Amino acid sequence: MYFMKKYNRGITLIELVLVVGLISIIILIGFNIFNFGIKAHKVTDKEYQIQSEMRIASTKINNYIRYSTAIFTLEDFEESKLTNGWNYLTVSEDGKEIIEYIYNLENGNYRKNIVVEAQENLRYKLEFEKENPYHVDKLLKFTLNGYYINEDGTEEKITIEA
Repeated sequence: MYFMKKYNRGITLIELVLVVGLISIIILIGFNIFNFGIKAHKVTDKEYQIQSEMRIASTKINNYIRYSTAIFTLEDFEESKLTNGWNYLTVSEDGKEIIEYIYNLENGNYRKNIVVEAQENLRYKLEFEKENPYHVDKLLKFTLNGYYINEDGTEEKITIEA
């Protein structure tokens, strides 16, 4: 018993190095797991934001079409070639906004109304399609494509059809 007490006064340098090494490895693993969680949250948050903006845009376009008395689709939109008396819905030239051109009967000019505001790194493309003739049904199909431009310059395409 006397022999054990004499040499059992503390920890050795090797024990200390091993404990510090193990704690460092555990902290490193924990930090990597935490960092992975933060990156995954950022990606999920970005995707949620894009999908939300696309759904809002789709809903606004759908309501615009639903409550219109007449709809005509144009192949190429040019602001200088608008027909007086009609309202128009189109994507801005830069693709960042969806704009309604409202005809003013009093002065004969068009007023721009932004239906969907510009979002950072998001571009829109709006396409209309009539599948059946007018006498068969009055359904108008539209496809809203969103192009998200990533930080590295690549594009992600998001499509909503209604």
